[in-house]
Amino acid sequence: MRKGKEELGISGRNGEKRMRQEKYQEVILFDIPALFENGRVTQAILPDGIYSYDLRGYDSDPGWPYAVEEKVMVNHAGTILTAVPLSLSENGYLRLGEEMDFTGGMASIQEYQEKMKSRKLPNEIEKAENAIGRADEFLILGGQADRYAIYQIDETSKAKEYMFMCFEFLTSHGMSVDGADYQYIYGGRLLGQETLESLFERFNLRHPENYGGHSLSISDVVVVQRDKHTEAYYVDSIGYIQLPDFISQRKEYVEKLYKRQDMLVNE
Repeated sequence: MRKGKEELGISGRNGEKRMRQEKYQEVILFDIPALFENGRVTQAILPDGIYSYDLRGYDSDPGWPYAVEEKVMVNHAGTILTAVPLSLSENGYLRLGEEMDFTGGMASIQEYQEKMKSRKLPNEIEKAENAIGRADEFLILGGQADRYAIYQIDETSKAKEYMFMCFEFLTSHGMSVDGADYQYIYGGRLLGQETLESLFERFNLRHPENYGGHSLSISDVVVVQRDKHTEAYYVDSIGYIQLPDFISQRKEYVEKLYKRQDMLVNE
């Protein structure tokens, strides 16, 4: 295990220089490049533009991180250094899920900063926000911040029978939308006066860099959370149909999914 700053005796100006030159493990966290350190790293010794966040481990396995927080005192599972500021949720943490991968590389903070110079910060923030929502859908299904999410039919589910079909087709064939039959495709912060129409235009003409779905189409569902109020809309052939049960259906599905994931860690 790598030693932390205190164990290495790093302090003062020389200590700061050594810390910046030290090699850290490279990771992809919430779809953005970052650095990982086993020990603790104090924000005060870091150069401008580098942010430090703590990882919290499970009680059953403190070394296995499940959340990103500003400061962790118990079950500290490592430190993340990143050039992209993370917006912690109203709960003060971000669920990690499967959103951290070790790349196998090593880099100093200076080397990392050089790599990040070619990337546009707004694009990196947008990618991170999407991954944050992917790791914790509850931020979109009932959180506090203004957000949006796009869902598309899981082609292995029964809903494939009405994929790309208008809402009238469903009702005329005795079918109904079920949130469990959909997959989270993309989401993020809802900006300014963004509307369903502006989202439709954006996800048809200007796909984000890491968007993996098809262009927003009939049978897709758009969830919009604004002013702490969350609503779901079915994209129809003309306009949108509000789905009053989609949010509760999706919450039930996600809750079961997260419980299964946590049980695997705690076994």
